[in-house]
Amino acid sequence: MPKRKEQELDEIVKRKITSKDEEITTNKVISGTKGDEMKGYDKWFDFLKSSLNFPIDATIDLYNYSSVFRDGDQVKITKLLSYADMYGILAEVKFEGRKYVTALCELEVVKQKSNNYYLILFYNIWFSNR
Repeated sequence: MPKRKEQELDEIVKRKITSKDEEITTNKVISGTKGDEMKGYDKWFDFLKSSLNFPIDATIDLYNYSSVFRDGDQVKITKLLSYADMYGILAEVKFEGRKYVTALCELEVVKQKSNNYYLILFYNIWFSNR
């Protein structure tokens, strides 16, 4: 991640996060997409892939239709794989020693007040409102 972007994110994390921070970050990420959802996915994917620090400890959030995961299960996000229209960005996670693929929007970062937490939170807000 470019030093300036990293410094901007660190400043946001150090103070209380507001909806304005989410709006500013999202607008920077998806600038130039003109409402094209697939271009938005592409921009978010590239931005997160270059900005997140892997592996990331996370919990499963709202996962109620899987035979593998239960709400609150602890996983480790190892990398971002791709994106799909219906599911959004797909992440590889490790759970009980095995690798699985799940939607990033189904994950919540454990370490709050971290860049990883806020970046994934901002993406999840964008995804749920797209």
